[in-house]
Amino acid sequence: MLEAIPLDRVLTETDHPFGDRSSRPPLPGNVALVEQALARHHQMNPEDIRRIVWRNLATLVRDTRCAAQLSRRVRSHLASLPL
Repeated sequence: MLEAIPLDRVLTETDHPFGDRSSRPPLPGNVALVEQALARHHQMNPEDIRRIVWRNLATLVRDTRCAAQLSRRVRSHLASLPL
């Protein structure tokens, strides 16, 4: 199934707001296992997968003009990413 999904279309899913309840405010759940699995499949580093996923999200947000729906923290992070 992973072969059918282009890497520039991959987004990881969290179980937010039920993720990391120990942080304040609560943060999305940990996606490290998914990043590691994608990295193994694509023979990449998990950090590279994370960068790709964030870039994919930034592109989606830009193309759909939905940035106002995101927190200031996420918008700030997306704005700092090279597209």
